[in-house]
Amino acid sequence: MSTCGILLAAGAGSRMGKPKALVTDADGQSWLHHGVTTLQSAGLSPVIVVLGAQAEAAVELLPTTDVIVVISDWQHGMSASLRCGLEAAMQIEGAEAAAISWSTSRTSMPKPLLVSWARAPAHETYCEELSFTAGPAIPS
Repeated sequence: MSTCGILLAAGAGSRMGKPKALVTDADGQSWLHHGVTTLQSAGLSPVIVVLGAQAEAAVELLPTTDVIVVISDWQHGMSASLRCGLEAAMQIEGAEAAAISWSTSRTSMPKPLLVSWARAPAHETYCEELSFTAGPAIPS
């Protein structure tokens, strides 16, 4: 049994001018690629990537990942994307009934925090609001 990582990358990124799944950092690495490799390096498996807006272009930026799902109703927001990712996780045989969600817009998170969440007993539930230098982040 393992804990899934779910990367939420379906939104249009209206404030960014394009989907966050298509944004790259100063080194040319996509936020999408960074999110997948961060979850993988923390020991999360499988990694499920939820795509929506401009999904075809986003797929080209992905490193090797376990599961890609495309949500048709991504316009309904993050809860629709999370539901889609959790439904995909429930279909994976041998995957723990636990998941850690991550938004593509998170370009940094302490790896030890992800590792501790991944190793937490399945019966424990976490819902934390993370704060970084810019203020509160999306609850995970």
